[in-house]
Amino acid sequence: MVPIYNVEKYLYRCVDSLQSQIFKDFEVVFINDGSTDGSLIQLKNQLESVSFQYQLIEQSNQGLSAARNVGFTHTSGKFILFLDSDDYLQPDALSYLFDKLQSYSNIDYMAFARNYVDEAYKPIQRSFVKYEFEEEEKIFKHHEVLHSLLSFRNISFTVIDKVFARDFLVQFSPFIFKVGVNFEDHIFTFFTTKNVNQVLVSRRPLLNYLVRSTSIMRTADQKMVNNYIIMLREFIENMRLYTNRSSENRLILQHVLVQVASFYKALYDVKTLNAKDYQKLSNSFKQKLIEYKLWGAINSNFSVLKNITALYIRSPLSSYQLFNNLFFKILSFLGKG
Repeated sequence: MVPIYNVEKYLYRCVDSLQSQIFKDFEVVFINDGSTDGSLIQLKNQLESVSFQYQLIEQSNQGLSAARNVGFTHTSGKFILFLDSDDYLQPDALSYLFDKLQSYSNIDYMAFARNYVDEAYKPIQRSFVKYEFEEEEKIFKHHEVLHSLLSFRNISFTVIDKVFARDFLVQFSPFIFKVGVNFEDHIFTFFTTKNVNQVLVSRRPLLNYLVRSTSIMRTADQKMVNNYIIMLREFIENMRLYTNRSSENRLILQHVLVQVASFYKALYDVKTLNAKDYQKLSNSFKQKLIEYKLWGAINSNFSVLKNITALYIRSPLSSYQLFNNLFFKILSFLGKG
């Protein structure tokens, strides 16, 4: 499934990666979510020469979550993969996934690793949060899945590095993803841990994830503040619905701290943000953390580096762009997150 919105510059490589798949028995559902650039025209031209089966759905702009929800209702395959239209797959991705899924039974989804590339499609490193894989291939069951997600090990919170069993997704349809927020992946993956029986994980990188300056995750405004708060509230307010284990509650609090830090890392990444707007967004974020009783997660005791990060966020220094830039430059230099 490929939702499309104003990706004219990147779409060709995405579609070409589908055409180049070694495995041929698949269908792609494209959802044009009201693009205002040349994406739709480019897509139609490119689809004239593809050999795979496809559907093209056109709708007014409703956002990524709505596009995915609508797209799912048009799918018919046993397994579903969500591919963003600015990313692209390795040529053997679908072949590898199909072979693995045929080798196991009752898998809710299979997670895999990814490569990061810049807008010149050159490999880059992402140092703030690094996912570690324990083994080349491993099955995780129920609580092991939640533990891995919260520990940033083996399984990420995004859906683009997973292929899902249709039977697993259908129980959440037609509202699989929460509409109107940017962290629909995180909310969905956290929410569905209650329903997971087992997950297959491979550390083989099958997806090439494009890091671009104009993505929705690199836009700093009040909506970004609100989206982070929505996600964090989901974790804290529903914490005891997912686990009553103190060790996992602690992991949730630790995860919240990392996500709070990622807000400030996101502000650091937006190079067009001026100091005045930075301070306004930082202060708004802190006020909402206090208002929704999320501040407590930042007061918990964790590892030395996480405690330093929490201390920085709690301090007045994090309200100033100069200190925030310095803090994340140091973290980048250390190569830790």
